[in-house]
Amino acid sequence: MKTQYAVAILMLLSYSASSYAQTEPGKLRLEHADSLRGMEENGVAIIEALGHVKFVQDSATLTCDRARTIQSESRTEFIGNVMMHDGPKWLRADRVIAYEDQKIQEAMGQVALGDQSSQLTARFVRYYQRTEIAIAEEEVAITNSEHRVLLTCGQAEYQRATEYSKATIAPVLIEFDSLQNENMRISGEVIELFEGGARAKVTGKVEITKQKTRAQCEEAEYFRKEGRMELRVNPVAWQERDELRGELIELFLENQRIRQAKVTGKATMTSPVDTAAVDSASNGQRLNSLSGGKLTLQFQDEQVERVLVEETATSVYYVIEKGVEQGMNRVQGDRITLFLSNKELKRIVIASDPGRSNGKFVPPGFATETKVAEQKTK
Repeated sequence: MKTQYAVAILMLLSYSASSYAQTEPGKLRLEHADSLRGMEENGVAIIEALGHVKFVQDSATLTCDRARTIQSESRTEFIGNVMMHDGPKWLRADRVIAYEDQKIQEAMGQVALGDQSSQLTARFVRYYQRTEIAIAEEEVAITNSEHRVLLTCGQAEYQRATEYSKATIAPVLIEFDSLQNENMRISGEVIELFEGGARAKVTGKVEITKQKTRAQCEEAEYFRKEGRMELRVNPVAWQERDELRGELIELFLENQRIRQAKVTGKATMTSPVDTAAVDSASNGQRLNSLSGGKLTLQFQDEQVERVLVEETATSVYYVIEKGVEQGMNRVQGDRITLFLSNKELKRIVIASDPGRSNGKFVPPGFATETKVAEQKTK
């Protein structure tokens, strides 16, 4: 059995519930019951086993308080403290019903099933044996200790043949670090997992939080093995007070930390000037900004240490000296590289063909379009 990711635990139902269908090799056999009785309810014949009931089938065992077989409906019910074991796989439920002709099994009540590394809990689980599809509903929580993830939702579907999973009704995917501290949280309207979780796709009102980074978009994909995340459809990301916008935002992870971010298509990065600590000569909110066709940010210890702007790169930066605003510096070129340390700009490098870069400095109180000081740079 493959358990590559959290939702893969749903496949366990295909082993557990179907293990007790009498159509499987090695017929289900009653090993013990305190008493047996036959009865009739509304003209339907029922065989009932009571007290310390135990069934066996090959290597699997099932125990419960009571079992009822309705042969005319090809249905068997296991009721009260239902517990199944088959090697490392196990299942607990208040009640399990097996529909032999329809090849459907249902577990309900306080349902929990798992193996050595994964566990699923829900109020109701149904398994369709013919199509190998399992559905879990109500208070669904799926954990995988190997990958340190937790998925919660109102409903989850798992297709065993393709290892495809789909979580709906307020789904939330949480990833933990080695100390079991929350490392990343992703929510949306739908979360889909492909190939046992090698790739995750989230759609509809997507929200992502990871340490000091937050992001929103309408569609996101997480390529877990590659350590890469794509944010699409109106993506915006915040790293503390810095804001990133563009047509596509890519986040690259290393050791569960963001090491690089790429923004393409109408890329912008803005950060507010701390005007509360500035004796400003003018009014209004000020934003340091970078814009271009592409932005690449390098991170060190969760702090931006270098920013590369390409394709009609433009930088607008407010100069502050000893708490006094000196003015606004605007620079444009083919490529602009900014080097930062402890959130402060240390150096700026402009690369451009001769005659294609320019800079402008505007003191406080002057309109930004006034050419107070303009210089050509190479």
